[in-house]
Amino acid sequence: MGIRLYDHQSQFVAELRRAMLEADSVLGQAATGFGKTCVAAHIAQSAAAKGRRVFFTVHRSNLLDQTAQTFREFGIPHGFIVAGTRYEDHHQVAVASIATLARRLERIPAPDLLIIDEAHLAAAATWAKVVSYYRERGSRILGLSATPSRLDGRPLSDLFGALVCGPSTRWLMDNGFLSEYRAFAPSQIDLTGVKIKMGDFDTKALEAAANKPSLIGDAARHYARLADGTRALCFCVSIRHGRDVADHFTAAGIPAAHIDGTTPRGERERIIRDFADGGIKVLCNAELITAGFDLSAQVGREVPVETIISLRPTASLALHLQMLGRGLRRKPSPAVLLDHAGNLARHGFPDDEREWTLEGRQAKQAAQPKPLVRHCPHCHALHRGAVCPECGYQHPAQARRIEQAEGELTEIRRTEARLIARREQGQAQTLADLRLLAARRGYKPGWAERVFHARQGRASAPRTWRGI
Repeated sequence: MGIRLYDHQSQFVAELRRAMLEADSVLGQAATGFGKTCVAAHIAQSAAAKGRRVFFTVHRSNLLDQTAQTFREFGIPHGFIVAGTRYEDHHQVAVASIATLARRLERIPAPDLLIIDEAHLAAAATWAKVVSYYRERGSRILGLSATPSRLDGRPLSDLFGALVCGPSTRWLMDNGFLSEYRAFAPSQIDLTGVKIKMGDFDTKALEAAANKPSLIGDAARHYARLADGTRALCFCVSIRHGRDVADHFTAAGIPAAHIDGTTPRGERERIIRDFADGGIKVLCNAELITAGFDLSAQVGREVPVETIISLRPTASLALHLQMLGRGLRRKPSPAVLLDHAGNLARHGFPDDEREWTLEGRQAKQAAQPKPLVRHCPHCHALHRGAVCPECGYQHPAQARRIEQAEGELTEIRRTEARLIARREQGQAQTLADLRLLAARRGYKPGWAERVFHARQGRASAPRTWRGI
């Protein structure tokens, strides 16, 4: 019995198959909550029915268990390629740990199809080794990712020959497949002196900046005010920070717990079950629950995450979207996004229009203007652009930073903000205009030139989802 797909998922599969007729490796981009694992299961099942061997690879043990559970629910027989187990080659489909697969390359026959979950990680050495090895032996490669962008800005074009993009986050929201949201801006963390290391903020320096009682207390207070009683995932800087945050939530009378990669498997499963059942309201973690995590799949029933608390500043757009995406799965009421780390100001809203490419950060920067979020000192609304859409307050031209009242979160009016931000950059027509805009926004040298040259060289408009 085949897996039933929604029309937009079927269309995505059809476009992936067309792309794989021309390229031996294809990257499929689909928003968090689109149902990539369901699509992958459908493709794996179809390939297995034709006698082809399929490996589905993941990068974390908790995702391996989650994928296996999904495959079982769909009735797909499968084996495992994971440390401590023997590969059973009578299965057409195997769920594989990338680390184990890399160690056993010469001992296991190459698959006809290699499916890579969270494929934006594929440029890492281990992934690249596996992909290159199997491509040389004739395997087809299918990567799946919500955010095909690496921390270090390196391109993915060396590993993937084509990119297929599914419907946007906004389209999925408008059509009832993802939840709407309410976003609240942070009390600003002082990141002065926090260096960038390997594409993101240095963890140790960031921990020192973020792990302060005032910030932690602020998070607990605002959860109680804006999302009391909801199921919340809290993203922290480090294991130590996550434990401290959980302790402070508990001290404030809010049941909380922390999990990380060192948490024993049995204890981690118990905590996740308690979180799903409502005994734990706030689940803190240090990047364990980002890419690929599906609470419903973990516990075998529909359990939406209602609130996202971000205490982890990041320079990575991909990580920002992965964190927010954990709360956007379909549910009756809008998700609540509590951003205490300034990431919404840094990277924008989850449903902003974005153009994904395989060419790396330098190629994308020109196509994706950086967002600007401002705090209105008159009515306290957060918005983009020079004029507050709520009360009409005109900001001074030189004010380019978020300036907020100490310890307060204010809801961001995203619709008006996006329109103003787009208009502001669109009105900058000449190179001189763009340079002036870059100076006011505090952008790095060269931004104006990249945008200007990208405009001059753009051959055609980016492809949009059919039917929009």
